[in-house]
Amino acid sequence: MRGNQAEEYIRRSKFFQNKRIEIKPLQKIQNLNWTFLVTDLESQIQYRVKTEKEKNEKEIKVFQFLQQFEKQDWMPKIITTEDENGLMITPFIKGETLNNTTEIQPNDVTKIGENLYRKIKQIHSIEYVPYDIEEQKQYSNWYKLIKNQYDEYLTKIVEIGFLDEAEKRKIEGFIESLRSELEEVKTTFVHADLKGANIVYQKENNQVFPIDFEVCFVGDPDFDWARIILQTDKKIAGIDLSIYQSCLNCNREKMEAFRKTDKYLLYYLKVLIEWYVLDAVKIGEISETPKTEIKRILKEI
Repeated sequence: MRGNQAEEYIRRSKFFQNKRIEIKPLQKIQNLNWTFLVTDLESQIQYRVKTEKEKNEKEIKVFQFLQQFEKQDWMPKIITTEDENGLMITPFIKGETLNNTTEIQPNDVTKIGENLYRKIKQIHSIEYVPYDIEEQKQYSNWYKLIKNQYDEYLTKIVEIGFLDEAEKRKIEGFIESLRSELEEVKTTFVHADLKGANIVYQKENNQVFPIDFEVCFVGDPDFDWARIILQTDKKIAGIDLSIYQSCLNCNREKMEAFRKTDKYLLYYLKVLIEWYVLDAVKIGEISETPKTEIKRILKEI
């Protein structure tokens, strides 16, 4: 859905019908899909409106699942959805994403990191209980889940010539070598995309709020920690990495040990393939960096 078309759907929606509203883009996805800040000019209430139907469907199911639990301050809420035009309307959390935040005082870094750590631990406190036998089969074994994900990803990147069959088999063997460890993982709710663009920061109280749950899954909570570690290791330009390091410092001994494990290497490889290869292919901007890193990991495993 292009930006102008999305705005038109918002203006014609049942929820905003007969309201005087102001619409501002918050996020563009692959040059087509948008997330908007919509302000009711009468009440001055602000809403976050997502217009990408396919991703909304996943996130709506997640929000509905979360409603059965005692409310916590990180939990997302839905005001309404409109299936006919793919809109999902949620409260707007005021603040800046960590990607856009500047001038954070050094004295506040520790507080922000500790608050982020607490939010992530709260997310991981949600234990998913499958509703039926088929879901039990699907979510009871983390090894099977991640193997199935890897099977799909590896097939795709071999098809585009990013890896060859021998390299694919080496990665498959690496996954199999971790089978017993992965089968013992207790699966919980995992955000799966914790990065600066998906964390809102409120300067007045040093609070942070994870947003954008459309790629979350039930799996190993260490995957979220791997994402945080990756951001500190990769030295992302323009982002205050001291916040992430402060978050990791809340359990420094465990995080430093985890960084050295094969399981961390497996999750690092998954992120490289999923975010930096397959997503990049969609927009035609793939770089040599993930290829270099994947080749390096292949030598280690």
